[in-house]
Amino acid sequence: MFVVVNDLQKKIPLNTYQIKKITKIILKHEKVSKVSLSVSFVTDQKICSLNKKFLGLNNATDVLSFDSTDEEVSYTLSPKNVKEVNGDIIISTDAAIKNAKRFNTSVEHELSLYVVHGVLHLLGYDDHSKNDIAKIRKKEKKILGILTNYIKKVAGKL
Repeated sequence: MFVVVNDLQKKIPLNTYQIKKITKIILKHEKVSKVSLSVSFVTDQKICSLNKKFLGLNNATDVLSFDSTDEEVSYTLSPKNVKEVNGDIIISTDAAIKNAKRFNTSVEHELSLYVVHGVLHLLGYDDHSKNDIAKIRKKEKKILGILTNYIKKVAGKL
């Protein structure tokens, strides 16, 4: 299982080891056996640029996921059948700061949620329809529940 974490921002000090650990816990829980994944933390400016370049959307977002798995494999499997993850997750720390205030949560919680959300996208979960949003939110909640004890142990260390 290969996971690399890149800290490309300066607003939040990150513990890349803990983030890598959280990512691996999520992937193991989802029974993913083959992993080549990068998780990068960037500014709103950078994520906006990527969102525009790759999705044609001229706005910042909290998380982007890019699947590098063979297209024939990644789009023919349902989320429950994905055993391989090969891709990139890009997370905006600016969004984590804003949303922690907005939703009265911690920045660590927001960052963990974004990692979960990004991994779920790579596993085939989508959030374009109301039904898809309900499915991904339910799965996020379940995984965050599993991570709760671990996150509490490392709170303030992400």
